Amino acid sequence: MLRRHDGENGTQYIPTLRAWLQAQGDPAEAGQLLGVHENTIRYRIRRMSELTTLDLHDGGKRVAMTIELAALDPPSRNR
Repeated sequence: MLRRHDGENGTQYIPTLRAWLQAQGDPAEAGQLLGVHENTIRYRIRRMSELTTLDLHDGGKRVAMTIELAALDPPSRNR
């Protein structure tokens, strides 16, 4: 859903979610990773929650999202 929304609307929800998960939920750190203000991260996370059934408070679901994002865009072997 988020990937489609990004493609159709020019949003950056997938990269934001990936950065937020990598930063362990720290909007300031996620913002640094993406080069945006931490309030932008907060806004995007809030919008994602409104658009989907995304539950970022559930640790198990955060792990599942991390795995799903890695499966969708696996790291290159050359990195």
